[in-house]
Amino acid sequence: MESQPPPGGRDWDNIRFGSRSNRPAEESAEDRAQSRFVIGIAIFLTVALAYPWYSYWVSARITAYGLQVMAEQLGQELKQSESEARRQRVASTQAQAAAENRRQVAAVRVVGATRTRNGPVVIVRLGDATTGEARGRICVQAEALLKESLDGESVRVQMHRGNQPALDAGRIRC
Repeated sequence: MESQPPPGGRDWDNIRFGSRSNRPAEESAEDRAQSRFVIGIAIFLTVALAYPWYSYWVSARITAYGLQVMAEQLGQELKQSESEARRQRVASTQAQAAAENRRQVAAVRVVGATRTRNGPVVIVRLGDATTGEARGRICVQAEALLKESLDGESVRVQMHRGNQPALDAGRIRC
């Protein structure tokens, strides 16, 4: 049996694999050293030219990160100082309200007290205070006027209005 050539007219048994180089087969050591030198110079110049831009990029990134961290810290400090100022403002407002309340209660005066068959009746100059706020002060002054203890008793309070009749201001328990 005769072997026939493969389709396409090529003999696949004689194919050689390998690299075909345009360079001559033998290169001298001097040529190899010079080509390595040229490659080294090219790499050095590339790095020397690229370094300033890379350095600028890194510095810009670090600066941006530093600014971001400082901005976050500043924001946190502002929030803390705002909450502290709010607490101080609330405390100041409460202290002013308490001082105003004490002033109003201190201005309360019992101008008259009597005992009736329905219990003690006191006439009071309340000013801006309410009977509930001034309860303790009213009881102490009424006890002093009546010269007896009012502990646990229900006291009828009337508001003094000068030359006009007193108005009922409610009842308190001493």
